[in-house]
Amino acid sequence: MTSAFPVDAAFLSQVLERHGDDPPALLQLGVRLLTGDNAPHSPVNGAAVIAVAADHDNAQAWRLMAGFAAQGLGQAQSWVNAYTAMERAVALGDPLARQQQQLLRSLQLDTVQGIEDWLVCEGAEVFHAAPRMLVFRNFLPAALCEYLIHAAQPRLVRANVYDVVTGLTKIDPMRTNRRAPHSVMDIDLLVQLIRARLGGAAGVAVEMLESPEVLHYEVGQQYKLHVDYFHVGSPRLAEHVQSHGQRIKTALVYLNDNYVGGETAFPRLGISFRGGAGDALIFDNVDAQGNGDLNTAHQGSAPTQGEKWLLSQWIRDKSRPFT
Repeated sequence: MTSAFPVDAAFLSQVLERHGDDPPALLQLGVRLLTGDNAPHSPVNGAAVIAVAADHDNAQAWRLMAGFAAQGLGQAQSWVNAYTAMERAVALGDPLARQQQQLLRSLQLDTVQGIEDWLVCEGAEVFHAAPRMLVFRNFLPAALCEYLIHAAQPRLVRANVYDVVTGLTKIDPMRTNRRAPHSVMDIDLLVQLIRARLGGAAGVAVEMLESPEVLHYEVGQQYKLHVDYFHVGSPRLAEHVQSHGQRIKTALVYLNDNYVGGETAFPRLGISFRGGAGDALIFDNVDAQGNGDLNTAHQGSAPTQGEKWLLSQWIRDKSRPFT
């Protein structure tokens, strides 16, 4: 497995010299590199180290390898290799891998043909013409919605916003909900299948998708009026867009519907949307010239009863390579 990764040979040699006979230590180091946790943020190197742990029959490492193969991290993207790694993790006794495998089988997503059929999204409804907004009813089955919610619950943190002055994120009263961001490690085979389907629905390559987030709103929690595109009038953001691309689209998948209120509102257009469980809304953030469209300003309204769960996926106009 390690030969697939363009990792620095000297680095890998040092890792093997120190941890070569300790798969759990290799796995721990790989995860730290993937996430930048008290280590340089280096997903490719992290995945290569985890591949070594997998070669030593570490079940969790094989489960992570399934996600890497699905994403194309350190190797050519391959659903076949992703399933092979998943099967190896199951054979070695990983309970999360078994859960994912069973869910894939129940949805008939355990073959390449099944995936190819599922990734084709048809029947889009035009919710608004300009800016363009499309609705895909029953975009995700209930089982996948429940899977995303369950996986996100232990990872929820207070949502933040971008500070144009410092270039960092900060807690701000305009956004009071919680979120579960997904690192490369969190994008497992199931999540990557969902992202691939979203890319197809949006008409873009999956490499143009940012890491997704699951959003959670309790009663009274909201995200006040904002836009998702970057204001290129700010030199800092203009430089960011030049290097990393503009956020040209936003995709929201509504994961539940047992709440009251909580609409996604577009006040300048006088419209709002509240999807049923599994419905997706995909809207443009920029106009035909690629400039930020102020009419896309929207707010995540607070639920008045129950709690709201969403999958949020921003989409760029440039690919997002692993580094």
